Amino acid sequence: MIPAMEAGTGILEAIAAHPSERKPEVVPVWARYDGASGHFRLDWSVLEGIRRAGMEPVIYAESQPMTPQGILAGEHDDAFRLLAARSRGAAIRIFHECNGGLFPWGKWPIPQMKNVFHYVGELFHAEGARLIYCVSARGKRGDDMLDRYPGGDVVDIVAFDEFRRSNSERLPPLQWAWTTQRLASTGKPVWVCETGAEAVTTNRGLWMASLKDVAGVAAILIFDFRIVFPHEGQTLVDDWRWNKAMIRQWNLLPA
Repeated sequence: MIPAMEAGTGILEAIAAHPSERKPEVVPVWARYDGASGHFRLDWSVLEGIRRAGMEPVIYAESQPMTPQGILAGEHDDAFRLLAARSRGAAIRIFHECNGGLFPWGKWPIPQMKNVFHYVGELFHAEGARLIYCVSARGKRGDDMLDRYPGGDVVDIVAFDEFRRSNSERLPPLQWAWTTQRLASTGKPVWVCETGAEAVTTNRGLWMASLKDVAGVAAILIFDFRIVFPHEGQTLVDDWRWNKAMIRQWNLLPA
């Protein structure tokens, strides 16, 4: 089951509440594929609002229930083309955490996943959009995070997701070093597309502040959501939302 997500404070509202603070430079907008209409649904007014505020929107596209067979057969070409065209050159993350087991595409055979990435990347490029190849920093054991990488001709940005759940974990500058170096070997800019520290961690502020010291990363995007998901017969909640005061900690892009 895909976790259900609800928006947190909202970056536009946070910026309006703190107009004198530095704004983030990259802000994600969620798009979900709607099987009934055959297109991705997202709030385009939010995307344009991000642009008007002087920030760069990036689209996080959720493709389920698409199948690799259907994608490669061209069944969803119109949906991909329209998403890319309306994005007006935005970077689009799709099939994220492709080396993990949480999402359906993480279970697709590696050669097939590479073919899907290449196919969709070409559709995006034809409409002027950019493709983000995103992995989980904690993928399946034995997997190389570049096993599914389709090549630099269709990938524009490489990225990873990583969350802090325990005070015993190291801060990002050390914790992410190997992942960053491995992805940087592609020659593409490295982004962190999802990260956060649970609200219950006592060192959350220190963890947030340490993000600006991560070497080799071009952009870091905070995951501003609360997730509700089933696990072993229970309903669990991960609250990654950040409050308005945390806009002051958003000096995250290395100089």
